[in-house]
Amino acid sequence: MRRFLLSGLVFLAILLLYLLFWPVPIDPVAWEAPQAPETGPGSVWAERRSQINVEALELGGYSGPESIAFDANGILYSGTEEGDVLRRVGQSFEVFARTEGRPLGLKFDAGGNLFVADGVRGLLRVDPSGQVEVLLGEVDGEAFGFADDLDISRQTGRIYLSDASTRFPVTEYGADWASQLDIVEHRGSGRLIEFDPNTGQARTLLSGLNFANGVALSANEDSVLICESGMYRVLRYWLRGPRAGSSEVFLENLPGFPDNITRSGTSYWLALAAPRNQALDSLSGSSFLRRLTLRLPAFMRPAAAPYTHVAQFDQDGVLLGSYEEAGGRVPFTTSAIEHGGAVYLGSLHGGTVGRFSP
Repeated sequence: MRRFLLSGLVFLAILLLYLLFWPVPIDPVAWEAPQAPETGPGSVWAERRSQINVEALELGGYSGPESIAFDANGILYSGTEEGDVLRRVGQSFEVFARTEGRPLGLKFDAGGNLFVADGVRGLLRVDPSGQVEVLLGEVDGEAFGFADDLDISRQTGRIYLSDASTRFPVTEYGADWASQLDIVEHRGSGRLIEFDPNTGQARTLLSGLNFANGVALSANEDSVLICESGMYRVLRYWLRGPRAGSSEVFLENLPGFPDNITRSGTSYWLALAAPRNQALDSLSGSSFLRRLTLRLPAFMRPAAAPYTHVAQFDQDGVLLGSYEEAGGRVPFTTSAIEHGGAVYLGSLHGGTVGRFSP
């Protein structure tokens, strides 16, 4: 019995030392997460809520269609976890280009070139024949850690691009683990970048963002929206006018983690990748406890729940509609783009592109 007790005490001591001192890759910052908004009966989210039936467009064995784009002929394109850019031909998908990285954000310019925010390689341009060219690998002397999303000005051709995290590069941690580390640490190493392909010049517009994600220009292009996933909000950065060079909160205290945002006319479609996690929010004020959670087995850590949720807002940030699917056929929804009277959905890991009629 004595030997058994001694062995138990030694085990507990080792476990305690592990939980307290085992090195982890984050140095968390204490902050205060806002109380999650009401989404139950009587709330604006409930009033605007619609249950949807999502049609699944199978990728044919590929996965992770994070972002979606349509070319001038209405052909659908999407990136994959395997490093390919697919396009839909008839009822199936084929490989259009291979980035040899992780293609995330996709946008076409007026000349039919596809620009790609690649989490591994930076900003890429893919010509109509599928040839890939790296346009930008670093900005202000700092390499991309996690190029995530982009939008292109119709007026100037300039590209607005997010670098989600410079502290946790995808090349070292992988996209999933890097995003979790950045959000849990909450040190804010994301940035919004402006790039002019005509001159090759790039500059940082905003820095210190907590996982900089989706990017969308306003209808008249006087401002650009940038999703800050780790803060549950969307910021607006002014490009022109009396407030040029300043930023403000456009949407705040969202009920989930905002991912990509796309403009349709004068409204915006916002994908919410996962709902707020009460356990994670409750740990926001303790850097010690957030560090400790990374020493726990993965199944014991606060984890995001898979669901399908996208929301539509007007140009002033007023909620127009909240669309959810109980079955979550597009789990961890990362993007929503309106085309031809339907809304197409991307996802973090799923093997399908979703489609529904709003």
